[in-house]
Amino acid sequence: MMPKIIQIVGIPGSGKSYILSKLTGMPFAMLSLKCYDTDDYITKAYLKYPKGNVQAIAKKMFLRDIQGSRKPIVLAGILFDIPGSTRIFIKMSQSELQRAYKQVTRREIDKWKAVAHKVSYDPDELRYKYHLNAWSPTASLINYKMDYKNALEFEKGIGAIMLSQAEIIEKIKNNKI
Repeated sequence: MMPKIIQIVGIPGSGKSYILSKLTGMPFAMLSLKCYDTDDYITKAYLKYPKGNVQAIAKKMFLRDIQGSRKPIVLAGILFDIPGSTRIFIKMSQSELQRAYKQVTRREIDKWKAVAHKVSYDPDELRYKYHLNAWSPTASLINYKMDYKNALEFEKGIGAIMLSQAEIIEKIKNNKI
């Protein structure tokens, strides 16, 4: 039987990993839920099966890991969809979008600097091992806002719940989802 799964989705820089860090840092979290990040599974799958369908393998690894769990699961990430999960999209204000755009652009530049001398420039290695596909540091704020708008419309269309970071944390903390 599958446990209750809450999947937190959003554009790069919207705070998916931040939300997980807040949840795992709360004393109640160790007793009441388990938190996972799709990026961790993508990296594991790539390292184990570099020539395979990394996203499909990562999803299978995740589903195997949670099988039989009695605790609710919080999964942050957009890299695979879990049927039957409660999907929550991170809603952002205009000022949050501007802040996140700056943050994610800096983060991507820093990631490139950190690995540029190590990699073979194999697209799969860049994408799956180093996660250098999340956002192009050359993209504009207008592109970032457009990506957000498109993601928001898509998630609304499939019935995702729209909440801010603080609302997500509060509702999960109080078992309101």
